[in-house]
Amino acid sequence: INAEYGGWTRYDEQGPVSVPYPQCRGLVFDVEVCIQNGNNLPALAVAISPDFVYSWVSPALDKPWLYNRSPSTELLIPLGIEPKIVVGHHIMYDRARIAEEYSEKRSNLRFLDTQSLHVCVSGLENTQRGQWLGANSRNETLDKDWMKVGSPNSLAAVHKLYCGRDLDKSTRDVFVTGTHSDVQAQFQSLTAYCAGDVVATYNVLKKVWGLYRERFPSPVTLAGMFEMASCYIPTNKNWQRYTSESDSMFYTMQREIQHVLSNLADDALLRYHLDRRKTETDPWMAQLDWSTKKILGVKDKKLSKKLQAEEDVRRKEEVENPTPSSISDVINTVCIEAAEKPKHYLGAPEWYRALCPKASSYHDISWTRSPSEISLSTAIVPMLLKLACHGYTL
Repeated sequence: INAEYGGWTRYDEQGPVSVPYPQCRGLVFDVEVCIQNGNNLPALAVAISPDFVYSWVSPALDKPWLYNRSPSTELLIPLGIEPKIVVGHHIMYDRARIAEEYSEKRSNLRFLDTQSLHVCVSGLENTQRGQWLGANSRNETLDKDWMKVGSPNSLAAVHKLYCGRDLDKSTRDVFVTGTHSDVQAQFQSLTAYCAGDVVATYNVLKKVWGLYRERFPSPVTLAGMFEMASCYIPTNKNWQRYTSESDSMFYTMQREIQHVLSNLADDALLRYHLDRRKTETDPWMAQLDWSTKKILGVKDKKLSKKLQAEEDVRRKEEVENPTPSSISDVINTVCIEAAEKPKHYLGAPEWYRALCPKASSYHDISWTRSPSEISLSTAIVPMLLKLACHGYTL
């Protein structure tokens, strides 16, 4: 393989031939990027079709000054305008470096991701992934049943699961820590490494494709995967504006959701103090931990006297106004504080205390009396929302 000439090279029985792009209906594809260049442009790529093997070399590999120019499709990988199915592992990373995908017109390329196929049939959720990685890092036997039929999403882990063989990924470090000069100096071995990943991806495809079609036989599912992998790739500053506005909208909606959930928590606490028996028999509210922390005595006499004075005032208010009319009344009643440092909602039920932020002192201006630590992922949210499935409480 000659690194002195940029572009595609086809390899057949008659030897290497320079071509504008792979001329085939389908190929397995992988791209390598030199991270230290800081521009995310491709350095080399390898593709395998049913008939030929192809390699692509960046024209900037031996002309590094090209990397300093404004980004252009000349430094991206051409795959042609003919219809093709391009297979890869985490193919969206590779797709971002294909020239035709930056055209205003939709390309005829369709992308099939072996990582997505794997996630559909043998992927792990977050908790399982942590346990799998922990056991693997300690060289422990993957003894749980799900560990034997699932794996994380990396090509090495997926190849080990389906093909039973390890992949040597040590060569990849050159692309991570090395420069374009290092890539050029080790070009033959790095291209062989990239070709090895292509072969591994093809072997994974042969194993996982049948499992995927068996699990999802409808052509609509496959069409949806192709469609999701063909989204428009932005090319100008409007993308930064779009992401900024999207982030702003996300955080605005997140704050609104948190406000609604916080109000639900306050409302549940208020209803408990208005009618404790009714709350305790509610199938959702009964699942919450209504136990409270006992207020322990303080050794300092000055603090003890102040605590006692506040407790006397609280009891007097309970006698004068035994039924709270708002959540503020409830909080003022159940949340006892010491003189120097606010106690963490002593007197409030445990589930409510867990949602409230802690304060280091009275001078902590960011501290508020509200269950502001709640979010959609909080375990008690289904109870506050009173969710049910087929008539059964969650």
